[in-house]
Amino acid sequence: MAFFHAETDEVKYSLEFKKCLTELAHRLSDARDPKEIGINALMAACEFYDADWCGVLDVDVKMEYWMPLWWYDRKTAGMTETALAEQGVNGIFPNWKKALEENYPIIVTDMEDIRETRPEEYAICKEMRTRSLLAVPYCKRERGFMLLRNASRYKDKPEFLRILSYVLVSEINEQKRLDRMKLKASDNSAWKDADVEVNFFGGMEIRTAQGTLDEAALKSPLSGRLLFLLMMNRDRAMPARMIAEKLWPDVESDDPGGKVRALTYRFRKTFQLLAQDDEELLVTTSNGYRINPELKIRTDYEQFESIIREAAHLAFDSQKIVQLKKAIALYRGSLFPSGAAEHWQMGYASRYRMMYLDAVNDLLKMLYSEGDFKTLHDYAAMAENVEPGCPNIIFWTIKAFWKQGAVTIARHHLEAAKSLLLAEEYQVLEGLMAAG
Repeated sequence: MAFFHAETDEVKYSLEFKKCLTELAHRLSDARDPKEIGINALMAACEFYDADWCGVLDVDVKMEYWMPLWWYDRKTAGMTETALAEQGVNGIFPNWKKALEENYPIIVTDMEDIRETRPEEYAICKEMRTRSLLAVPYCKRERGFMLLRNASRYKDKPEFLRILSYVLVSEINEQKRLDRMKLKASDNSAWKDADVEVNFFGGMEIRTAQGTLDEAALKSPLSGRLLFLLMMNRDRAMPARMIAEKLWPDVESDDPGGKVRALTYRFRKTFQLLAQDDEELLVTTSNGYRINPELKIRTDYEQFESIIREAAHLAFDSQKIVQLKKAIALYRGSLFPSGAAEHWQMGYASRYRMMYLDAVNDLLKMLYSEGDFKTLHDYAAMAENVEPGCPNIIFWTIKAFWKQGAVTIARHHLEAAKSLLLAEEYQVLEGLMAAG
């Protein structure tokens, strides 16, 4: 009789297995979006196992950090908020690491079974209200687990989950391929002397031979601020607490390391869209987080400063003019403007702004001395667009108009400056005009 029941259970399992796969195939017959396909596969897993949650748990082995990529909550019928998605999981438990390396499933039919033997794992699972757990690894390009929580049946049968994991990893890779296609193309000829280019003038931009990422592509203002902070301190590692104090100055946290690790993980996953041969822009060290010292990184602000220093040592104005034009072309606006309200960032922005204004003033003065009033006007107008409301630049614009015979336009420009400038700034402009 026991044999008969076992055989009947296996038949039911096989029939349910086939039924769920058939229904999933029917649901996906017209689906084209990788994420939609992935969520449907996760939903099918919840239905087959009568579980309350299923997700793709991505792992960054070097950071020893886990984070859900896609998930399905049966109670809310969708990919709704989960505490795990906010903080992720720090550390890789030895048995999970071995399962990932050797490609075998993790099966825990009752969490109480690991209370004594794996207390840290037990504590995290209890925090996530997990009574039972079934997980299968995937290692095709991406690495991680497809994880199922609180199954009511087939708790020790990972075969259905294994099949769905192949679907999931295929769709994850397809989604990343589509994301790469959205990146702006880069000029491959520009990458002979650098692996990565990081620009901050006028906005953040990360470029490699694979394409370009801007702040919008990072999908998090904090990711850009993290990169800026580490780039401004790129010769050293910064401890997590120091980073947290800069990025969340008004927030007390019992776990600053967890917040920084989650932010770093998200940045690294986005940067992978641009990376070649597993390049990493942000790395972890025993002392904290830092910019990868092994990469050749080119930046607009460092080039800008270097060119201005070179110009200062040149003997002839004609040579200086060429160099200053190069430097000014690099300054597309203030340094990292989206972080302008951060008190720790203001000093950097102010420093480069003053360098720019000094360089522009020197260039315009030399162009005036050379009698090149057309170029003087062009560069003064360009500088006014980049840094409006600067009395010195407005002065040179007016001088350029006068020297080209556009006296009426020069007077209108001077009149317009009254409403643009503060009273003390306008007094500066009047003083410059009086001095000639």
